Amino acid sequence: MPTPASSKAATKHVLYALLFVYAGIATTYQVVNAVSTTIGTFNLRNQVQIPFQLYGNIVFRPTAAAIHAGLAARDTVLTSNGVPCTGAAVWQRIRWYARPGDTISLRVRKQDGTKQTVTIPLEGYPAGYSVDDRPVRMAAPLEILIFLSIILVPLFCLALGLWVAFARPSDPNAWFVLILLTYPQAFNPGAVRNWIPDWLSLRLYWHLTVQFLAPPALFLLGLLFPERSRLDKRLPWLKWLVIALTGVTVLAEFIAEYNVWYDISLLPRVDSLRFVDLNFVWSTILYIALYWVLLFDKLRMASSPDARRRLQVLLAGSVVGLGNILIVWGLLPSLGIIRDPNDIRWLLSLAIVLMLFFPLTLAYVVIVQRAMDVRILLRMGSKYLLASTTVKVFRIAGIAALIWFIAVPLFTRHRDPLIAAPWAAALLLFGFLFLKKRSPTDLLQ
Repeated sequence: MPTPASSKAATKHVLYALLFVYAGIATTYQVVNAVSTTIGTFNLRNQVQIPFQLYGNIVFRPTAAAIHAGLAARDTVLTSNGVPCTGAAVWQRIRWYARPGDTISLRVRKQDGTKQTVTIPLEGYPAGYSVDDRPVRMAAPLEILIFLSIILVPLFCLALGLWVAFARPSDPNAWFVLILLTYPQAFNPGAVRNWIPDWLSLRLYWHLTVQFLAPPALFLLGLLFPERSRLDKRLPWLKWLVIALTGVTVLAEFIAEYNVWYDISLLPRVDSLRFVDLNFVWSTILYIALYWVLLFDKLRMASSPDARRRLQVLLAGSVVGLGNILIVWGLLPSLGIIRDPNDIRWLLSLAIVLMLFFPLTLAYVVIVQRAMDVRILLRMGSKYLLASTTVKVFRIAGIAALIWFIAVPLFTRHRDPLIAAPWAAALLLFGFLFLKKRSPTDLLQ
C-alpha cells in the first residue's frame, strides 16, 4: 500500500515529467520560430510572392498577375501542381519550395461551375525586402527590434517561467506563471508563410494553446495567489468551470484550425464553431478585469504582512508591465490616437522594455521566501542599475547609438566637410569623456 510520502514523490515525478514535455515543446517552438522569422525577415531563401490568398481552397485577393492568367476571387482551387488541394497547408508547402521564375499550375472551378487550368508565373521579392503579403523594406533598426522582440524577449520570459516552475512544481501558481511567461511567444509568432512546412502544425497548435491558456491563467493567479480570494472561498467550483471551458474552447479551435489547413471537406462545419471566437474575446476581457479586481480586493484583505508585500510587488509589476500593454495596444488605438503601435518604433521599444517588469515580478513573488517592500526593491534596483558594470554597458550602448544614429548618417549623406568636422570632433570628445569618467555625472565636473 503506497504511503503518503511515496504518493507525494510519485506526484512530483509526474509533474517534473510534464514540465520537461512543456519545456521541450515551448523551446522547440521558440527555436523554429526564430529560424523561420530570420529566414523571412532577411528573405534568405529567395521566396516567391503569393499571387493570391486562400481560405481553405477558396481564392481571395488575387494579384494582377493571377487575374491576367485567368484566376478570379471566389474561385475554388481543386489541385495545385497536380496535388489535390486538401487545405492551406498544401499551398504553404508549394510556395515554400518555389523559386522566382517558376510557375504554378492550378485546376480551379469557376463560380459558374466550369473548370479551368490556370498557370501563374511566380515573382520574387526585391532585394532588401522581407517576406510579407506585401513586400516591406526592412531598415537596420527595425531588424534589430524584431530580433529583440520576437527572439530574445520570449526566450528570456520562457527561461524565467521554466525556472519558477521547476523550483515550485507542486505550486499551482508556479504553473500559472509559466503559462503567462510563455505568452510572449504569441505576440509575434512568426507569419505562417515563413514557417518551415514540416513544422507548420507546431506553429498552428502551440500558438493557439498559448493564446487561449494565458487569460484564464491570469485570472486563476489573481484568484489563488498568494492565498485564496474571497471569491474562491464562496464559489470554489468557479476555477474548475474556467478550466473546463478553456479546455473545450482550445479543442474547438484545434478542430477549426485542422479543417482550414488540412481537411477542407469539414470546412462547412467550422462556421458552427465561430461562437468560440466571440466567447474568447469576451472571456478574455472578463478574466483581465477580474484579475485587477481580485488583486485590489486581496491587497485590502491580506491576512499577513508578507502576503500584502507580495501583492504590492505584483500590483506594481502589473501596472507597469500589463498596464502599458493595455494602453499601447488597447486604449490608444481605440481612441484613434494611433493606428498601429507597431509602426511607431520608439513606442514599441518602450512597451517591450516596460513589459519585462511583469515577468520579473511574477518570478519574484512566487520564488522568494519572504517578500520585500516595493520601496526597498526600487531602492535596491536603482543601486544595482547604477553599479559600475551596468554603467559601462550603458556607456558602450550609448557610444554605439551615437555612432549608428548620428555619425553614420553624418558621413554618408554627402554633407559639407566644414559642417561635418565640428560635429565629428564633438562626438569624439563626448565619447572619450563618457568612457573615461566613472559615472555620467562626472561629465559635469
